[in-house]
Amino acid sequence: MIKKKGPDNCLTSLILLAGIAIFLCPFPANATNYYVDSIGGNDNNPGDSASRAWKTIAKVNSAALKPGDSVLFSCGQTWRQTLVIENNGTPEKPITYGSYGAGEKPILSIDTGIDNNTVKINSCSNLIVKDLCLENGQAWGGTLLIYASQNVQVRNSTIRNGVWSVVDIRESNNVVLESCSIYGCTKTSDPYGFVVQIVSSNGCTVRGCKMYDSSNTTGATVLDLYESSQNIVEMNEVYGPSYNGIYIRPYSHSNIVRYNFIHDIDGVGIQIREGSNNNTLLYNILSNNWPAIHSDGDTPISGTKIFNNTIYASGINHNGIIINHTNTNCQIRNNIIFVGEDSGALNVHAESIKGTSSDYNCFMNVYSPLVIWGSVTYHKKDFQKYLNDTGMDSHSILADPLFSVSVPQAIADFMPQGGSPVINAGSSISGLTRDILGYVLTDSKPDMGALERQSLLPAPMNVILK
Repeated sequence: MIKKKGPDNCLTSLILLAGIAIFLCPFPANATNYYVDSIGGNDNNPGDSASRAWKTIAKVNSAALKPGDSVLFSCGQTWRQTLVIENNGTPEKPITYGSYGAGEKPILSIDTGIDNNTVKINSCSNLIVKDLCLENGQAWGGTLLIYASQNVQVRNSTIRNGVWSVVDIRESNNVVLESCSIYGCTKTSDPYGFVVQIVSSNGCTVRGCKMYDSSNTTGATVLDLYESSQNIVEMNEVYGPSYNGIYIRPYSHSNIVRYNFIHDIDGVGIQIREGSNNNTLLYNILSNNWPAIHSDGDTPISGTKIFNNTIYASGINHNGIIINHTNTNCQIRNNIIFVGEDSGALNVHAESIKGTSSDYNCFMNVYSPLVIWGSVTYHKKDFQKYLNDTGMDSHSILADPLFSVSVPQAIADFMPQGGSPVINAGSSISGLTRDILGYVLTDSKPDMGALERQSLLPAPMNVILK
């Protein structure tokens, strides 16, 4: 006779199955915070508390970190060795490198003469680097090198003084630089150098950073996008002296440069070069650059959009927008272009006039010329003739935009006064919803330029750039 299983036998079976499941599926390991103290630490410590901290970066480099782990450096202290990051987190549990304690950001540095980067992130994914000061990189790739990596965030850090470049993002995707101060490309004998260089990298974001170069060396560039596409550069302050502010070159496509304050560059504010297509420049303020925007190169450029920028250039030969060589489907709309002596507001090369459209702009220059269209130069007195001859700018105006300050320097100085002719004089462009300071566009007639008249608008959205 077969004996039926009773309730007790069923319960026993369930308990056995549960035990097997627990044995086969071990509990997930807990994330660990590791502490590093260059003064009171010891590499023989477990590192799992401030009182049992590690001492050196060599110990950090040798650690097998797990997803969710953090390495925290003591504030007010300095380390002089390359931090090599080669561990991977997960999207849910990134590995974090940061700080603890009170005082100045921890400094990670390299002694002069040592051929290495200060921090090298190599073939990693899902990392966060924050609240650190990185300086004095002495090798190609500069102070911070991010190579062949994915989903890396660098936030609230100071990164400075690198050879060739300060930050080098190379063959990496979805990297975020946010709320960082980045400056001081020391260069080598080669005249070219970069504060931030993004090479063969896609889907990256540079947001809310202050980036500048004080070397005043011909060829220096603050932010370089090289063969890189679908990146966003927004809410930053970029300034010189430097040869280029933001440089998009060659074959770099579908990048968005918006809500930036780019000023006092000894060369071009934003430059687009060979074969770089479908790039968008919108709601930027470009002040005292030479020129403000330049699209040029031997290989044709297509699909550039230049919308709602405020361009101010008080110096001699500080031109506004230059479209050279063969550009197709270039759109120039809703911009304020205020230029000084012997400076053209708009210069479109003969090879590009069939592929360029311009309208709803405010032009103003102190002295002529005003517009160069192909081989013809139009002065202020010829503005109506320019409109008739070219069919361009039928809704544009030749007028003083009446900035809040007669010689503007800060962002708020470029706000149009009440009664300015640029108020409600622009055209609605699909997808544009806010100005450089985050003020929401509330109607179908936006102002020309990068700033909406504040008195007409609700409080701004949350923004990083102030």
